[in-house]
Amino acid sequence: MLVRDLMTKDVRVAHAEDDLATIAQGMWSGDCGCVPIVDEHHRPVAMITDRDICMAALTTGRPLGDIHANTAMSHALYSVRDTESLEKAEATMRAQRVRRLPVVDAKGLLVGLLSMGDLLRHAEVHARKPRERDDGLSPNSIAWTLAGISEPWASAH
Repeated sequence: MLVRDLMTKDVRVAHAEDDLATIAQGMWSGDCGCVPIVDEHHRPVAMITDRDICMAALTTGRPLGDIHANTAMSHALYSVRDTESLEKAEATMRAQRVRRLPVVDAKGLLVGLLSMGDLLRHAEVHARKPRERDDGLSPNSIAWTLAGISEPWASAH
């Protein structure tokens, strides 16, 4: 099974110059905890999470409307191509310890987002019909991915 078969296609995005209040409101209304930051061509350049927003508020003591995404977003960006296997996406999630990957097409444009939630929901649905599985995912591989992502940084280094 390929990433494009499982990814979330309707993805909220933000821009580096957007204020955190606007981004947080978008996350709240979209029921998501992370959005890709895209450039003017719709290429992902960073990610911002609800945690990033909280930490920016705490560390600056300023209202979210006065803080731009470019001061709080994570510049380390790991993505996956829409034509890649779910196994490769899981390996990237484990190696980079991220729960979500922006999905890009051959031109590097954002076309979706693959999350641990997507993998878990898919595994739960197919756990009821194990003989019909031929997607390369297994409950064990998903558990190892979640365990790898969740390992505390102190013990990983």
